[in-house]
Amino acid sequence: MAKENGDILGYILWQEKGGFRKEAVWELEQIAVKETARGRGVATFLIEQSLKRIIEYLKARGSKLKIVEATTGTHQQAQWLYQKTLDAQPEAIIKNFFRGDELIMIARF
Repeated sequence: MAKENGDILGYILWQEKGGFRKEAVWELEQIAVKETARGRGVATFLIEQSLKRIIEYLKARGSKLKIVEATTGTHQQAQWLYQKTLDAQPEAIIKNFFRGDELIMIARF
């Protein structure tokens, strides 16, 4: 969660996929930033800081991060965010999913 003067600016939700493996796969399940805080680096901060904690957690349990999966609508700005912060690349498109076509992006570590 990102805060400024006690005001919540955004949140991020991760989920580990496929059980507790030596090479872990995590999904960036949700990320949201308050409209008035967008364009100020809040989403980048949330991804970078939480990903560091995930990597530390995995190291402590004897695992390592293999893949991060993120999905977004094909016309959403989140594609750029995931490419910039995670080096995630487009992997597949699911047609007519949720509110339109959904892009699956994968970052390999």
